[in-house]
Amino acid sequence: MNFRFTDLTLQFRESREHIRFSPQVSYFHGQIGTGKSSTARLIDFCLGGDLERTPALSQELVTVQLSAIVGEHEVLLEREAKNSNAVKVTWKNASGFEGSVLAPIRPSQEKGPIWEDKVYNLSDLIFYLWGITPLKIRRGESSTEPEMVRLSFRDVMWYCYLEQDRLDSSFFNLESPIVMRKSRYVMRFIVGALTERLGELDAGLAKIQETRSEKIVQAQQILSFLGKFGYSSEGEINSEIQQIEAQLAVANSKLAQIRDGNKEETHFADGLRAELRQLNEQLSREEQVLSELKDRIKDQESLKAEFVTAKFKLARSSLAKTVLAGVRFERCPACGRPIRREDKDESCPLCGQSDIQSVEEPPLREEMIRLDLDSRITEIDESLERHKKAVAERERSLRNLREKKNDMDTQLESALREYDSRFLANALETEKTIAAYEERARGLKRLCEMPKAVASLEREVDMLAGEEEAIKRDILKEKEGLKTADALVQEIESSFIQSLLAARVPGVEDGDIAKINRTTWIPEIFPGGDESKKWSFHSAGSGGKKTLFNVCFALAVHKVATQYNRPLPTFLIIDTPMKNIGEDVNKDIFEAFYNHLYELAEGPLHDTQFIIIDKEYFPPKFAKIDIVERYFTVNDKRHPPLVPYYQGP
Repeated sequence: MNFRFTDLTLQFRESREHIRFSPQVSYFHGQIGTGKSSTARLIDFCLGGDLERTPALSQELVTVQLSAIVGEHEVLLEREAKNSNAVKVTWKNASGFEGSVLAPIRPSQEKGPIWEDKVYNLSDLIFYLWGITPLKIRRGESSTEPEMVRLSFRDVMWYCYLEQDRLDSSFFNLESPIVMRKSRYVMRFIVGALTERLGELDAGLAKIQETRSEKIVQAQQILSFLGKFGYSSEGEINSEIQQIEAQLAVANSKLAQIRDGNKEETHFADGLRAELRQLNEQLSREEQVLSELKDRIKDQESLKAEFVTAKFKLARSSLAKTVLAGVRFERCPACGRPIRREDKDESCPLCGQSDIQSVEEPPLREEMIRLDLDSRITEIDESLERHKKAVAERERSLRNLREKKNDMDTQLESALREYDSRFLANALETEKTIAAYEERARGLKRLCEMPKAVASLEREVDMLAGEEEAIKRDILKEKEGLKTADALVQEIESSFIQSLLAARVPGVEDGDIAKINRTTWIPEIFPGGDESKKWSFHSAGSGGKKTLFNVCFALAVHKVATQYNRPLPTFLIIDTPMKNIGEDVNKDIFEAFYNHLYELAEGPLHDTQFIIIDKEYFPPKFAKIDIVERYFTVNDKRHPPLVPYYQGP
């Protein structure tokens, strides 16, 4: 499946660098910290990967452009170095059709497709340009969601880009619980052990099996719950409900009798209530009379005060007449001016009246008035005394009546309280019994639904069992057309052991067999065919041995995929295959590996593009291949680092 790179253009702040790739082997080597691994990471960055922000790239990199051939298209992928969550993709095909779109790296189903009706992100677009329909897989092993998700191009990249940091610590993510499922799906996709139809059938089967198991468990739990209460059928529950409803009717009848008896048996308090009403009326009358007496006393006290004032006025009048008799005024007692006198001596010197006559009250008349006032005052005093005695008597009577009323109130309240206590005790006890019966009946009615639910679940389980068998038959039919997948896996096993032998990996000898576990997809080496001595990547021990194990497996997968035209990109980026392997101490391994790599590039993998990053350059001795070699160093201008002008860590 044609997929290779032609050029990588890097725009830095002070320069623009261009890297050309060979269609067969591009070999980058040199000193540490000169940008060898960053070259591979920048290719991955344009394909949606994350970029390791080295000091040089963080400070100087502006944009990255990757030119590639994807399927039948010439493609240009452009991505900004900072704050970039999308890649600008421009393409054209042999017929001249062109397209351009800004493809988000993360899926964006909510925003709708970015191209046609099934392309939502960069991964979908790469598959579209490559001419491959991405495989749909289940979201999780035990997911209850029927939704299928697409296998991402980033998952396929695990088998095309062997990162330096993971070469001796991870075997294609098959050991990671989170992502190993996707890595397995990629292998099944490559060898043809899984089609989209088979994936959907597997997902449907898992869904039905999980649902069926859940319903069986639910039915068992319901039956177990009913068994704890001694019920095995709906009829037993209904029979007990009828008994409880009969007991409930009896309790309701008893409560009605208690309430009716309360209305009839409270007549014993009627006499006390009648006496209290009469007593209240008498108290009201007495209080009215007392109020009237007090008002009369106030009136008489006011009248007495008036008589006493009149008596004082009479005394002052008599005294004034005696003192002022015969007095002639020369000046006005009001303003002090001289009084005008007329010629007539008979005129009054003060008021000036000429017909003045001497008016003198006889002494006997004044005495009679005084005696009359004294008599009136005495009468009022006697009346006040009588009224005050009457008030005192009324107040004593009222106190007695109130005491009597309080006694009767207490007597009535005590009698009613005693009766109400008996009534409430009986009523509450009966109401509690009724509430218990009602709650029991409600609970049993709810329980009555459980046997129905069990029957419904059993019917659903039977239906699901039929659907499960039908899907299993469809899966068997689908797998019958995938018999070549096992043959391809055997081809990978054979190619893998050949690569290990050709690279002279320590611990691998003639007669050893490689077997790939069809469940875990982890290859294991059986020394001399002895399964008891098997070992794998995770038990290889040596870091250098793990690195070669990783690389040789990738070479075997690419070899078989190319030979049988399986859906795997035709490029392989290997960052430091000789990691942990000294080129001087292990020179034989160093030379054997690269001779094997060049033989593959010249032969079975002549259409596969290799991008190699390593410490030292090992040129091909016999193979005739197109190879581009670049040496990265700091002190030689003829072989500059990735960022030529940068001076720093």
